[in-house]
Amino acid sequence: MLGAFLLSGCKKFLDVQPKDLKLAQSVKDYEDLLNGEGFKKPLSTTGLEDLNFLEMLTDDVDQNLGLGAGDVRTRYSSFYVWRNVYEDDYLTGGLSQTNARIWQYLYKMANVCNIVINEIDEVPGNESDRDFVKAEAYFTRAFVYYFILNIWGEPYQPATAASAKGVPIKLTNYAEFSGLPRSSVADGYEQIISDLKEAETFLIKSGIKKDMFFVSKEAIYLLLSRVYLYTQNWEQTIAYADKVIALKPDLYNMLSETFTTTTATSFLNPRNTELIYTYYNRPATPATTYGGNTYRHYNASVDLYNQYITNDKRKNAYFYLATLLTVTRYPKTMLKTSSIKSYNFYLRNSEAYLNRAEAYAQLNQLNKAVADYNFLRQHRILNVTAASFTSQSTALTEIYKERRLELAFQFHRWFDLRRTTRPSITHQFKLLNGPDTQVFILKENDPGYTLEIPLAETKVNTSIELMNHSFRLPE
Repeated sequence: MLGAFLLSGCKKFLDVQPKDLKLAQSVKDYEDLLNGEGFKKPLSTTGLEDLNFLEMLTDDVDQNLGLGAGDVRTRYSSFYVWRNVYEDDYLTGGLSQTNARIWQYLYKMANVCNIVINEIDEVPGNESDRDFVKAEAYFTRAFVYYFILNIWGEPYQPATAASAKGVPIKLTNYAEFSGLPRSSVADGYEQIISDLKEAETFLIKSGIKKDMFFVSKEAIYLLLSRVYLYTQNWEQTIAYADKVIALKPDLYNMLSETFTTTTATSFLNPRNTELIYTYYNRPATPATTYGGNTYRHYNASVDLYNQYITNDKRKNAYFYLATLLTVTRYPKTMLKTSSIKSYNFYLRNSEAYLNRAEAYAQLNQLNKAVADYNFLRQHRILNVTAASFTSQSTALTEIYKERRLELAFQFHRWFDLRRTTRPSITHQFKLLNGPDTQVFILKENDPGYTLEIPLAETKVNTSIELMNHSFRLPE
């Protein structure tokens, strides 16, 4: 009775929220919140929220074994050797916070989207602007969970997706004190698709179209095409790739451009008409990414670099060569200069052609698959001979290779490896002192293709089921 009295006496007081305690009081405030904490947020120069670790897991990166002064491999060393337990820095044996910080950064961004989606209808503002901000929030949340699910959730397999370990999906704008368990992989993708379709609805309702720094129909359709590709829904992959290409059919013709490996000029610039959406702003210098401006300790791998044939314009457009202790192949996407009026990472319509080609190949429609494949290569390689696919396996092999070349260092390779063949990869790692190197192998279908959720999270949220990886040792 006393409790009921206190609650009834406090009810009106608790229901009244003084205006100065609600920081966001207009649609514009929520737009600023989303832009300030979303993919448009300039990242700190310390690189604490650094998705570039995804490249370190792949066959697209080698360690530069000719090391010099200023060894700064620490942030990426455990990822490069697939350590499995990422709380330890493999190079020094010290504490690493990279995995936990990336987790926190992405979930913080998702929660900002939750706040916008759940609260923006409560404040005054122009309805078209409100709908556009909601479209941005739904799109951003889908993109965030796409990363989270493909980093810490198991790879999608149709037969097991309903039971495979996904990630916690938080959609509320308040704290969940009980802790959220993993959702299934299937549920995770279902939520991503639902958010993208909500983004489309609100974007169309708003009637607003902005530049490539904001959500667009092309961006929504391309991400839907990618997600359907990952979930092996080939018909929907094609359908949404068709929508992208109908809106933005032209590929950037690299054949008329002059690129050189001795300058930072990249084809990812404002002249490129195939850019759809740009995101994830890195610092102006590459020092925190691949090992400093004097000694680059991680490179684009020899294997990747040699896959580009002589007349492929991407070879010079994508890579900067520097002769330091050894020849270094440095991805130009990591070189952020004041002349590039955009962020470092993009959605591009060339991916739509690749998504569609792969889906056609999976459906054994080889003539359609090779048409998209050839169309892309005709805009990238001088005097290229048109290919023909004689079998489904050949088609898929060539399309997977073309994805690797075209989408290099744009956060595709690790996810593509996970969802397709999950091959064996070998990395050599030079020890801190002395000339010796160690060999680490990520085996075919290795459990390490799924990262363990950070220990800092699983300690406080005991409802999360662990992957139970063991420490990876050198061979």
